[in-house]
Amino acid sequence: MVVLRCLAWSWAVLWAGCAASPPPGLPQDAEGVLRVASACVETDPAAARAALETLDEDELTNAELEGYKALYAEALWRTGKAWKAFRVIRTFPDDHRFSPFAPQVEEVHFRIGAELIQSESTYFLFGSDRDDGELILGEFVERYAASRHADDALRLLGDLAIAEERWFDAQRRFEQLIQDHPTSEWTSLASFRRVMAIHAELLGPEYDLPSMDRARNELRDYLATAPERPEFRDAASTAYEQVAGWIIERHRIDAEFYRTIGNAYGERFHLEALVADAPADHPSALAAEERLAELGRQGDRP
Repeated sequence: MVVLRCLAWSWAVLWAGCAASPPPGLPQDAEGVLRVASACVETDPAAARAALETLDEDELTNAELEGYKALYAEALWRTGKAWKAFRVIRTFPDDHRFSPFAPQVEEVHFRIGAELIQSESTYFLFGSDRDDGELILGEFVERYAASRHADDALRLLGDLAIAEERWFDAQRRFEQLIQDHPTSEWTSLASFRRVMAIHAELLGPEYDLPSMDRARNELRDYLATAPERPEFRDAASTAYEQVAGWIIERHRIDAEFYRTIGNAYGERFHLEALVADAPADHPSALAAEERLAELGRQGDRP
């Protein structure tokens, strides 16, 4: 019966062009309107939205208000008003604790954020759906940390940070996914993207040694887990070899610098580090061994 009334209401809305005065047949009590909207919200969200907009929030009981917000947010989202929908339920967990509509609100909150963060649409001069989606999903993982969608939200947040080359944010999101959701289907992907974000943050042999050492160690540890996907393994191996080469080159540059200023101790320190880090047959290692032998003959230790 409610479904039939929903269909009748939908046709009436289309016929009336969603006029301010509702067509005949819509229940006059809030509970009845909520029943109709609940039956319509998935199949005809425009009709559900129009029905709900006949209600006055200030006249609803607390229980009715909870249902109204949950249904209205879903109807708004399904009719293309994602940000407005989010604003309706943004503080729902604080305002209506232990509400039976909490699961529905949680679901809609995630769906809104997931839709926006993957959108390419922009508005005004600098606004974008992706920025809105990032904010919405950021709040989602804080409010609904135990949600079945929390790992999906973190993956989407991490992917956006990767796309925008915000390497620190990417590391943070993927670390959170790995730590908080170790059994997630995204854990393998998160582990790979985390170490690749650490690598991507480097700028070459001129970067600071502690950061390069960390990247090399993280990549080495990741490869030690024997990643199943060959494309992950190959990319991480390439990144590891690159960082290892950068570290060798950095030691060579630093040793040359100390040699230029006449600091034999500093030169020796970096030459010894280079030899320790490089393969024995590496050209820089062979040159460093020769120079260390020469320094040894000179006896230039402080």
